[in-house]
Amino acid sequence: MTLYDVWPPVPVAGHFDLAASPDDATDPSSRGAVQAVARKWCIDRALRPSTVTTVTALAGEAVSCGHRVGARGLSLRLRWLDLDRMRIELSWHGCDAAVLTRSDAVRSRTGTFDRLADSWGVEVAGSHESFQWFDVDTRTPAHR
Repeated sequence: MTLYDVWPPVPVAGHFDLAASPDDATDPSSRGAVQAVARKWCIDRALRPSTVTTVTALAGEAVSCGHRVGARGLSLRLRWLDLDRMRIELSWHGCDAAVLTRSDAVRSRTGTFDRLADSWGVEVAGSHESFQWFDVDTRTPAHR
């Protein structure tokens, strides 16, 4: 056993599951809920205001895209990758990565994702599930 084995894992904000309905693409309630969780997580960790704004915007845009391509629910995780970078993870239920990547809703926001996130992507997580992630450097203010 190494010294690191006894340390607890880096805490996440928690695992949040949200159900969705076909009307969610135009209903701001799930977008607002995800943004509130993201904002609180960042503020609790004393991140820069520019980082709070970036993370909140990314979370909101991602939720809007997912609902527009027919996702029926999502799971949200916020976590540290290391001491200087955090990750926003959205697991979409009810649609696959091909739908997300080909969707006009996602393509119209790709510039926003590129501008706000240091890196991001969409991957297949399982049958009718996809996984969308965004990495944000917490050391520097948004410079894009």
